[in-house]
Amino acid sequence: MPKVMIVDDNCQNRMVASGFLEDDYDLSAVESGEDCMKTLSIFNPDVILLDWMMPGLDGMEVLKLIRDQVAHKNVRIIMLTAKAEPKDITRAWRAGANDYITKPFEVGDLMDAVARQVAEKQRLDRLDQKWRHMEEGIRQAQKMEALGSLAGGIAHDFNNILVPIQAFAELLMRNPDENVAADALEISKGAKRAGRLVAQILSFSRQSRKTEKEPVAVHLIVKEALKLIQASFPAHIRIRSDIQADCGIVMADPTAIHQVVINLCTNAKHAMEKEGGILSVGLYDVTSSELGNGNQARGDCSCLELVVSDTGGGIPEDIQESVFKPYFTTKARGKGTGMGLAMVQEIIGEIGGTIELKSSQAEGTSFRILLPSRNQKCLMPEEEGVDIAGGDERIIVVDDDNTIADMLGKFLGSLGYEVNTFTDPSLVPDADLRDTDLLIADMAMPGMTGLALAETVGRINPGLPVILMTGFSEAIDPELAREKGIREMLFKPVGSADIAAAIRRTLDTLKTQ
Repeated sequence: MPKVMIVDDNCQNRMVASGFLEDDYDLSAVESGEDCMKTLSIFNPDVILLDWMMPGLDGMEVLKLIRDQVAHKNVRIIMLTAKAEPKDITRAWRAGANDYITKPFEVGDLMDAVARQVAEKQRLDRLDQKWRHMEEGIRQAQKMEALGSLAGGIAHDFNNILVPIQAFAELLMRNPDENVAADALEISKGAKRAGRLVAQILSFSRQSRKTEKEPVAVHLIVKEALKLIQASFPAHIRIRSDIQADCGIVMADPTAIHQVVINLCTNAKHAMEKEGGILSVGLYDVTSSELGNGNQARGDCSCLELVVSDTGGGIPEDIQESVFKPYFTTKARGKGTGMGLAMVQEIIGEIGGTIELKSSQAEGTSFRILLPSRNQKCLMPEEEGVDIAGGDERIIVVDDDNTIADMLGKFLGSLGYEVNTFTDPSLVPDADLRDTDLLIADMAMPGMTGLALAETVGRINPGLPVILMTGFSEAIDPELAREKGIREMLFKPVGSADIAAAIRRTLDTLKTQ
């Protein structure tokens, strides 16, 4: 019920106004300006009927004091006055009054004025609430942007660490000692898993390159994600999985699928943190005939059904439609950004799938995802050593990371190439650039980027092919890169076999032109 405060030193006026308003409003009647200021924060009125002429603090003084308080900026103030002179009315407007009623007042005038101001106060409060939500959204976006920049920087440095680990591991995989080769294979697998983790960080920070969709064996990603989160789950939350091993494949970004599983499982964990429970994850191959009437299957399409369920307290029905909205969260401050389910829905939509929520306090929460799949199966190839082709051409390597520059120098030298390495792009002699066959440069270097170096090289030795290595960058426009002589782009972490293959592709293509 709206609240109205009546401030008048005349007892009869207070009683008359109260009698008219008491059926529709929560009332507080006080006899002085001092009492009004004492009661203001306790009662927190929507509208104040404020007498102008009172002993002590008069109406104008009280009006100015209230308008100085930010907490009561929306309260509507109606002046009760016997003064009807235009100059007095103008003084009241300028001081912050919203309306005035001349004494003696008519019942209808009083009721109409109060109703108008109550409606206006409610409108202003709604606008304030929307504005606060917008401000909170902006703050969250700024935090996400800052966190994304931090994540991107960490990922870039981490990629630089992974490059020599993976490259040297691949070199050791060629060792004739089977035990050494087997150990090197495990190192290589670990480096690649770490690289995929970096890709997830970059995806979160929105600094990952836009990836093409590729055939994805979802069952392998779900198993890997469950293995990753298991260590972070407390003992009173059990994980049950039912993963069909021979599912069809989905055309998607594998990192995005991994992100979907991690987000849903993390939400389930938060829902069961206090009481414990069971997280159930299922993946099944289904056909259109098995989907039921509630799903829009076209023709005889096949789908993968991913179900993530928890036995937590459930999501209240009145907010279930809001859980996919950006920045919406029911978690305590610092526990969540409100972006997880919004990102999940976006990813599923980009794949062409659907996501369905079912939740109740008795049964917990279940997310059912349908992903369009292909009938063919996806068998992941075994990691094994590969033949690496070399040559005798002259190559310049520029990377500000000493370890990577040294690794590339040794590796390419072992393949027969004549290699010069530099860690400062400004120190590369023009004579060397004129007398070389290929330039390999890192993108992010202090003082001069790889693109800027490629542009400089283009003026000194037009036509010199350039291979650019980068940890991340959406800013690299492929068309611009080609104009500057970039023939290949390698995204860290990259293995030695991939580096060698890119070199041969570039040099052999030039020979055939």
